[in-house]
Order: sequence, then structure tokens, then C-alpha cells
Amino acid sequence: MVSTSIHSLNADCGLGIAGKVAWLALNMINNTFPGARVDTGLRQGDFVVDDIDPRWEGFRRTTSPARRLCDLFWEHLPLQSMATELGGQVRALEVGCGSGIYGAYLDSALSERVFYRGVDIAPHATWELHRKRGNCDFSVASAAGIHEHLRDANFIFTQSALEHFDGDLIFINQVADFVSQATHPVIQVHLIPSAGCVTTFPWHGIRQYTPRTVSKITRLFPEATQKTLFRLGSARCNALHRRWVTIPGYLGKGDKRQHDSVTYARDLRHAIRNDMDNPAAREACFYALVMKTRCSGRTLDMGH
Repeated sequence: MVSTSIHSLNADCGLGIAGKVAWLALNMINNTFPGARVDTGLRQGDFVVDDIDPRWEGFRRTTSPARRLCDLFWEHLPLQSMATELGGQVRALEVGCGSGIYGAYLDSALSERVFYRGVDIAPHATWELHRKRGNCDFSVASAAGIHEHLRDANFIFTQSALEHFDGDLIFINQVADFVSQATHPVIQVHLIPSAGCVTTFPWHGIRQYTPRTVSKITRLFPEATQKTLFRLGSARCNALHRRWVTIPGYLGKGDKRQHDSVTYARDLRHAIRNDMDNPAAREACFYALVMKTRCSGRTLDMGH
């Protein structure tokens, strides 16, 4: 098995009308029965925090609900305690790193306690600027050939990347082989689109994820001491995105966020708070998958 999806249509490469219809239909089929055949070791919970305002005033007002929720997740991730759990030094590997912005974030949070390695299929103009910090490096490679870049990594993560990999399980199997042979603790964090993204982000990447398809990933890590799928946001965040972005785009009216960013930012904050307080049953805006192996610390818990 090379993929969690039943098709390989990649919207990143451009699709004609027939291809778009097929992409939509196949993803909807792939997202059916989300609660079937779920890994018995996979815990599911909602990402809930009391403070949704860290750096709120500094974030871009037109940020999508999914992106803002991902940012909130990273801002609340207990990086210092994770570093201690990993032996005091975080050796991070981000696959699909793009500009390397999360390397800069880890550096600002952990300073000398982190070394960051970013890998992407194409180089980015900002890599050289990040390299000047001295505690990071970058390489060009595909996710299918990532094994040589794993080295001694103890923190492996992706942000909005797995949905773009032609064979996401080809990548994950390499990680699983590495983790099974390693003798040190390893933490993984993968932020991935939910089934709701098929209509909020249509024709984006290859696939979305459900607990059933995520289980194809988590079963490859039977030795993991934690496997948790956090739901980031819920029905209100999805509805907000469709109302401000998706539907106006279909109607040829463009992105409403560009015309009234103040109102949008206010509505976004309310949607996130309301979703955290009253999440809809089994509907997510985005997901964060956390797995820990050979870690002696307590379960990383960021919700309920």
C-alpha cells in the first residue's frame, strides 16, 4: 500500500473539468465511513485551550480558519518539556518545509536546544537567510526518498504537507522503519486536512484524512506510547471559510476577506472560540496527529 487514498489525482498539477469532477468524487468516496476500522490504539480528542489570543493581534487578518488553528496548535505545543523528554536536544526534521518558517519558530522557542533540518522538493529563496542562524540546514529531496535525511532525528513533523505527497505511505513507511530501529525517543507531529477540507479547499493536493485513513498511518507504529488525533476546529470554522472564501469564489465575487478583514478577523475569533466550547460531533476543520515512541514523559495532552 503506497497511499491512504484510493486515487492519485494531484490537483497541484492542474486538472481539467473532468479531472476536477473525478478528484471531488473520489475524495468524497475516500472520506466515507470515517469511523470504520479505526486503529484501536488511536485516541481522538478536540484541541481546546483557554487562551486563543497568543500573538492574536500580530497574525494576518485574512488567515484561513485552518491556518490560524494550526498556528494556535504550534503556539501551545509544550516545546520546552518536549525538549527535555527528548534528552535535552531537539533534532528536528520537517518534510515539505517550504520556506523553513517553522525552523525559525523552533529556534525562537528553543534557541540552542534545537537543530532543525528542512527538506523540500524544491529549494526556497529564504533558506540561505535561515542558514545564517547556524542551527539549521536544508536539503532538496522528495518525500519518497527521505530515509537518508532522517539520520538521528528525534522530532519529525509536517505541516500541511502529507496531502501533497503522491504516496504518503511511502514516506510514512520510511519513518516507521527509522523509528522501529532507533534507540532514542521520537516524537512526530503531522498537521493534515480533514474531510471538511474537500469543500473548503477544493482541488488542493491529493487527499484529505479521516480517523479511518489516519489509522493506515498509525498502525505502522505499533510500539508508539501515544497516538492522538486532535480535531482542530469544527463546523463553525468550516462554515466561516465557505461563507467568506469558497462560495464567493464560486460566484465570481472573489475573496471577501480582502474587502473587510476587520469583520472577518472578528468572526474568525468567535468561530474558533465557539468550536472549542461546543465542537460538532466528529466534524473537524483540520487535524493534528501526534505520535510518541520510547518517550518516558506523560502523554502530550492539548484538549479533551
